[in-house]
Amino acid sequence: MDLERAIDALAPADQALLAMIYVEEKEQAECCAALGVGENAFQARKSRLLKRLRAILASDEPAGVPRRAHG
Repeated sequence: MDLERAIDALAPADQALLAMIYVEEKEQAECCAALGVGENAFQARKSRLLKRLRAILASDEPAGVPRRAHG
């Protein structure tokens, strides 16, 4: 699955968070203020978002292609 289709498969809240972080390139403090959350909550949301995105991308891998470890 390509990245654009994977992003489209995310929930709207996840898409908005992804855009804030990677498209708008907002600093963590700006994201926290916009979301009304602390740094720990923001990091947790970001971590869950990336985990969901990786899972979506991995779910459509061609058979026989080994998955790379994500460090």
